[in-house]
Amino acid sequence: MQRPDPNPPPGHRARSARALRRAATAACAALALAHGSATLAAPYLIRYTGTVTASGISGVDPDTAYLVALAMDNGGSSAANQTWNASHLRCIVWYFGADGDRVFVQNLTTAPPSTATGMASTDASGALTSMFSQITATPVTGPPGSYAAFNLPPPTEVHWWINTLSPIFRYNGQEISGLAGEVPVAASAWSGPTALGALDTGTCAQPAASPVAKPVPVLGAPALALLGGGLAASAALASRRRARRVRAQ
Repeated sequence: MQRPDPNPPPGHRARSARALRRAATAACAALALAHGSATLAAPYLIRYTGTVTASGISGVDPDTAYLVALAMDNGGSSAANQTWNASHLRCIVWYFGADGDRVFVQNLTTAPPSTATGMASTDASGALTSMFSQITATPVTGPPGSYAAFNLPPPTEVHWWINTLSPIFRYNGQEISGLAGEVPVAASAWSGPTALGALDTGTCAQPAASPVAKPVPVLGAPALALLGGGLAASAALASRRRARRVRAQ
């Protein structure tokens, strides 16, 4: 079996990050198509793409991109002049791995974060002008079905941090650290808000079938659409690696 290249080419990290961003964009489109006529309100997605510097989790290697996507819903139908506080957080999805296929998703309505301080706000153009000063789950707790992992061992204890500190993620005792201030809380570091399309509840708890074969807790439409984006990222990155191997032969 061919071992992974311990020194990926300089463009590898950028290509991985671009694929993850495209995945999140595809997720927005999927949600809009699936739920565009439900209500006038629309949840919004913000996302941050960073780089792993250290990891104890199999399949999550240094110098690969990770993506954090946050879905928020304050009942509004526009991104302009909006404010979202802790009570408006609906869903978080973490993508890891060179293929973006190591995924953890949490319904923040039924499994709220441990801390969520500050708020996210936009200006008249809909651009993000302020960001939560801290959002953490230490540890993740919630009823069955409120969070799930894909292409990872069953979760026994999960922690995550959006607060500029290290580590950013701890899964079953194994940690992941990130680059450049870990997960930053500066508004300029996050992309969006992007409308997800109107949803009946704006949560991750709507019943739906799992998109993967392994048995996992059932989550709802927002989480599944974001996870679908992760699978798209996985396919795109795998295709790029195959092309590089062909050129190298």
